[in-house]
Amino acid sequence: MNCVATLRSEVGSLHRSPRFQVLRVSVKPSRTKYTTGIVIGSLLLVVSPVVACFLYLSGMQHAYDTLGSGPGIAEPSRLSSDISAVLYACAGGLVGSVIGLIILIVSIVLFVRAGRRIERIE
Repeated sequence: MNCVATLRSEVGSLHRSPRFQVLRVSVKPSRTKYTTGIVIGSLLLVVSPVVACFLYLSGMQHAYDTLGSGPGIAEPSRLSSDISAVLYACAGGLVGSVIGLIILIVSIVLFVRAGRRIERIE
């Protein structure tokens, strides 16, 4: 028997062995890495508006404190700096929500595609 025939018989017996089947199963695509993206996207989508709302309320409270702190009419420059800080907080919450939504949509699409690929392999 030559070397090629021996090698073919060994590969054929390896292909039918239970250890090879275990290796074949472990190569399947995993969906767990996409669940992490789903969790992170969901958290960003939920937490960023809450943080923005908190910053909005604290900034407006500071603006009203500025408005009522001085005698007579408050200076518009001091009041406008407080209001601009509030607007930055709102914009930050909006940007965080959009980023969370993008991460969430991409992760869900990849999660579903990985599930279909697993079904095709089985």
